[in-house]
Amino acid sequence: MELNDLSRLTDEQDRGHAFELRDPVHGEPTGIRLTIAGPDSKAAKKARGELERAVAKQGRRGGETPPQERTRVMDDFLFAVVIGWELKDGGKPVKFDRQNFQRLVDAGTWVRAQIDQFAGDRSPYFKAAD
Repeated sequence: MELNDLSRLTDEQDRGHAFELRDPVHGEPTGIRLTIAGPDSKAAKKARGELERAVAKQGRRGGETPPQERTRVMDDFLFAVVIGWELKDGGKPVKFDRQNFQRLVDAGTWVRAQIDQFAGDRSPYFKAAD
């Protein structure tokens, strides 16, 4: 691997990679597809900075961060790294916006967990580099 390869990998991460949510019990595809920026993308770096600022701000206030606030901050991070989706409701496409994203991640903790796991995964980009 050379320096140019690393730059190319970062560019690919900026474009994101397709990910399909899977049924948390059987592992079957759900038909809900998201495009998620890679962990070294500009979007992820910016979102990570926002997340760190929010955590530091809460720390300056003293005390423990309430669970609802931790979830909100994490959801902001995840929304920032999701570039778009293929999602339908009643057979019609669902607009990709913050409100609908919140509906999606609130549908189950498994949704949030799968998005978070994929958002931190570099392997789709290194496979593409082979």
